[in-house]
Amino acid sequence: MVEIWPQLPDISIDYGIIERADQVAVVPLHAGWNDAGSWDALDQVLDCDESSNIQVRGDILLLDSRANIVYGGSRFVALVGVSDLVVVDTGDALLIGHKGQIQRVKHVVEHLRQLNRAELL
Repeated sequence: MVEIWPQLPDISIDYGIIERADQVAVVPLHAGWNDAGSWDALDQVLDCDESSNIQVRGDILLLDSRANIVYGGSRFVALVGVSDLVVVDTGDALLIGHKGQIQRVKHVVEHLRQLNRAELL
């Protein structure tokens, strides 16, 4: 998978497959929907604590911190006096960004590609 992923076209499923399909059926469904395709969208789909923090996984301590999303890795993560951050620890990389700016992670990905750092993608 690691070898194949970079070679795949960067297009959405609806454009790449559905819009090109000859025989497609649609069935109405009345269910909640959220396209949780970004870290900050997790606010809508995961439970938060009394300070509106979301702890996805890991050994995490939040002191006087509010409305953060933390995805911990194998190490301990502590947030002190911060708010509206997304913290993602994958073990070999650490991403920290403001919720309002976290979509800019695509620029980080572009930068890593330019530096031939595929091991971090």
